[in-house]
Amino acid sequence: MKKAILLLSTVLLIVSCGDLFVKDDQGKESGDCSMNVSADKMNILYVGVDNPISVAGNSSEFKVSCSGGGCIITNTGKLKYNVRVSQPGQIVTINLSSGSESTYKKFRVKQMPDPKPCIGSCNKNAMGPLEFKGQEGIYAKLENFDIDAKCKIDGFEFTRIPKASDPIVALNRGGRFSEESIKMRNAAKPGDIYLFYKIKSRCPGDRVGRQLPAIIIMIR
Repeated sequence: MKKAILLLSTVLLIVSCGDLFVKDDQGKESGDCSMNVSADKMNILYVGVDNPISVAGNSSEFKVSCSGGGCIITNTGKLKYNVRVSQPGQIVTINLSSGSESTYKKFRVKQMPDPKPCIGSCNKNAMGPLEFKGQEGIYAKLENFDIDAKCKIDGFEFTRIPKASDPIVALNRGGRFSEESIKMRNAAKPGDIYLFYKIKSRCPGDRVGRQLPAIIIMIR
């Protein structure tokens, strides 16, 4: 019975501490969870954005540092920090110390996920002529991403396929319609099909543009 209780206590300790390691001044690891490092929003550090973290413990004074992944850590308030990283695929270690104890926690570094290319409310594949003529271009939307960040559209190709004539193509820089594209947009009639393809987007931390899926809009 005592062995079962001891085993259960050990399991609970591991669950509560997760991948946090605490060391005393002799370098010996312990299961003491009195100090803690935690990500405020997502348990991954993303390139090009502020990744907020918090530290906690019995002490009122901590030394906090980071290593790996091209990380830079800055204090933003009491027990609050932002971590910036630049090397996707790497591991960042957040180091926390107070007195004779030190703690570290590891985080993976990733690029931000691909945004979704959108026009209008982002959930339509058909529009009436008046609604379509009211659009000013396309934009990139980050879905299910808790960190405050925005991606932009670098450019795209825009094609109008009229119901009874040959396709017309225009190139756009940025997400807004060019003058030529505005003329194509304003010509929208029921039965026309509009294609947005070769869409290039750039998110914070990106060195090159990302290729996003095409958008197809039918004019009803």
